[in-house]
Amino acid sequence: MNYNIFKSLDTNYIAKLFTQKKDKFFPQFKNEKINHIIMKKTSPDWAKDTCLVEYKINFSHRQSAKIRGTASAKRSKINAWQVMNYVYNYHLNQGLSNIARPIFLDRQNNILFYEEVPGILLADLMNRNEAKKLNKLLPSISKWLAKLHQLRIKPADKIKKSFYPKAEGYQLLFSQIKHFFPELDNEIKKINNLNLIDQIWNSKKTLIHGDFYPGNIIINNNNFFVIDFDKSGIGYPLMDLATLYASFEFPADIWKTKIGLKDQKHYQKILIENYSHFAEIDLERVKNELKIILAKIFLDLTRYFFLFDRLNIDSMKLKDKKILINKLKSLINKAENYLN
Repeated sequence: MNYNIFKSLDTNYIAKLFTQKKDKFFPQFKNEKINHIIMKKTSPDWAKDTCLVEYKINFSHRQSAKIRGTASAKRSKINAWQVMNYVYNYHLNQGLSNIARPIFLDRQNNILFYEEVPGILLADLMNRNEAKKLNKLLPSISKWLAKLHQLRIKPADKIKKSFYPKAEGYQLLFSQIKHFFPELDNEIKKINNLNLIDQIWNSKKTLIHGDFYPGNIIINNNNFFVIDFDKSGIGYPLMDLATLYASFEFPADIWKTKIGLKDQKHYQKILIENYSHFAEIDLERVKNELKIILAKIFLDLTRYFFLFDRLNIDSMKLKDKKILINKLKSLINKAENYLN
């Protein structure tokens, strides 16, 4: 289905929508009138299949509010909308608020609107290695993950399965990589036991975020909020833990932070021990299964960086091609270390 995702930048459409649904969108301003809406596109110009927009709504009496709009030309927002509402309402009943309030889904144009969450990204704290804040936040984030994975999902909730390419999907990826970069053949040959990922992925299923990277966690003082549920669905629970865990040991050519090896191990220890405690799962079992899922994380990153540049490889400058090869090599080696 073709969506008009850039409708999210149409001033007339946005003004009409926000005015008509003002009381639902902005219940705190029921007695106020919308005076002006400022729109700011936050997605890069090269991202033709997505459109991210920040809206600042100015009301009478100098009041204002901010919401975000996210639209995709390829991936339907229906599942993300359903998961956000499910998790938000559960948290509301528990007196918690760790995700942004979902506001509205325009199904025709595939635009999801949600309340803006002020703060900085967890990724920013990691970039600067702000130890005091990380030590305080990581146990709470681990607890949130454990509670998310304990939610009981029913078929009636109609939540889709999280995407998983399976072992044959990774084999296809390797054949494509070798076609363009035969010099990576030796690294790829070292990857064995891909069937272990299939086995563990199918062993247990629950609701997962599916994209639990530091860029999708917003820190506001001593609290945090999780955003971007586009890849959420039913999947293996340790996928989320492994995603955040792996981000502390990304190769330097992928993401270089000020976190040294000692601090890296310390933060990872916080994550895994707190998660196993709150999820009530044996720590050694979590450690063993996490290794296999960490291999998957680095294979998924290999897939991401390769597919992102695949159409441009033939026209790449030699310098850029070497950068991509080094990225793929370092990620494949990380996967091999955990899988073999």
